[in-house]
Amino acid sequence: MSAYWIPLSLFIIALGITTALKGKYVLAAAGIVLPIWIWPVTAVRLAKPRSLWARWFYDETKLRRAAARFPQEERAEPMSDDA
Repeated sequence: MSAYWIPLSLFIIALGITTALKGKYVLAAAGIVLPIWIWPVTAVRLAKPRSLWARWFYDETKLRRAAARFPQEERAEPMSDDA
């Protein structure tokens, strides 16, 4: 067995963790099946503005770019009983 499998595996797992920290949970889960193709791409793309990655590493300029790229969906108002 080659000595490169352990560092390569750790690198791929780090890309998957980065993808999840960027708030891309569906792609992080899909990357379990195809980690070599999905995680490297999603790890270098812009994070969602409310993700942990954005809060920890993004300055104001990058947060504005992320907010423009991922507009927040309007949340439905809670229904009241006075119908």
